[in-house]
Amino acid sequence: MTDAGESLARCCEEEYGRYFRAPESPAPCCYDLARAALQARNGHAMTRFYGIFEPLCRGWAATFPGFAHTGEPEPDVFVNTAFTRLYLRINKDTFERFPSLAAILAYLKRCVITAILQHLRRPAPEALEEDTPVAFSSDVEREQIWQRVSALLAAPDDRRLIDLRFRQDIKPAEIAALHPETWPTARHVTVALQRVLYALRKDAELRARFGLSDLSGEGS
Repeated sequence: MTDAGESLARCCEEEYGRYFRAPESPAPCCYDLARAALQARNGHAMTRFYGIFEPLCRGWAATFPGFAHTGEPEPDVFVNTAFTRLYLRINKDTFERFPSLAAILAYLKRCVITAILQHLRRPAPEALEEDTPVAFSSDVEREQIWQRVSALLAAPDDRRLIDLRFRQDIKPAEIAALHPETWPTARHVTVALQRVLYALRKDAELRARFGLSDLSGEGS
């Protein structure tokens, strides 16, 4: 993300407080940040958008009456699912259907509530274990999975993050120290990894051939 893009994200952070004191007020920086994240598919912009609006989405999930019956101690899984659905639904072809930040956030709220309701209607998926080692039968298979991942990830930052975390086995805190211009803290790294992995798990080939559900990048 360029200096201009980072300035846009900081501007959005400042707008955030004003917007929720007066929802009618315009939020051009946040809307432009959403455009960069969702329409332009800029990975770092998506990380910053997630970081700014994740607490809001978490609040929606935690205060939704059905959440208390999910058995989940924290709403993280529903928040991540909501942002993944947002990312998949609002793209370069559909972004203009959401003419304001309010419209985007309304859809995000619908996504997180839907995630909770669907969880209540069917058994929850098997939990992902942190720091589970990834088993490959050969170096060839290892390269095949990275080739597939690279083909699925359009944003260079996303490809670099997966390479750093899984091919080079660099921890989030170390990644943040190496690349503070992209991921200022380990939390930024973890948020970006969650977003990317949830998107990759949508790919049937990765799930079937390589057991992507065994991947976890959250170790510190």
